[in-house]
Amino acid sequence: MISKTLVLTLALLALVLPAGAGASSRQFTILQDDGNLLNQSGRNKTDAMSEAKSLGVDMVRTFVVWDKVSPRPNSKRKPRGFDVGNPNSKGYDWSYYDKYVEEARRNGLKVFFTLSPPLPDWASENPGFCPHLIGGYSNLGRSCYWKPKPKVFGQFAKAVARRYRGKVDLWSIWNEPNLEHYLYP
Repeated sequence: MISKTLVLTLALLALVLPAGAGASSRQFTILQDDGNLLNQSGRNKTDAMSEAKSLGVDMVRTFVVWDKVSPRPNSKRKPRGFDVGNPNSKGYDWSYYDKYVEEARRNGLKVFFTLSPPLPDWASENPGFCPHLIGGYSNLGRSCYWKPKPKVFGQFAKAVARRYRGKVDLWSIWNEPNLEHYLYP
């Protein structure tokens, strides 16, 4: 009798317990590993992208570092004739990110770009000024280029968007904009 009661109780419990939730079909996995995916670590970028895909990654994220693609980033004056809003303007060097996008696409990965500091001195309202230690570290001062000239930042965003139209799937305009050393209007 006890075993019939136990079986019946367990069967009833199985009917009333909630079922586990299934994963959404719209869910995707994002990986950011600039050290490996941008070949900053010395690791082969092709292998790193391929491995990311084999691990189930759907999208790779990277920072588009403004002073890395712009001419004369340490100058207080924008280079003469340089058109910030034109991705084909002489002085821009997109090769770093062109290769990244090409490799991601070759491996069936979507691309997520985040526009990021440091920015060129000529694009800052207050270049070189950092009112605080970032996380207590004095060596992060260059990351404190946090006050871009709004019009120039808009032009840069437009240039990146034009350059990578149809090749980048997700965008964010700045990393951690809630932290004052990243983006401060």
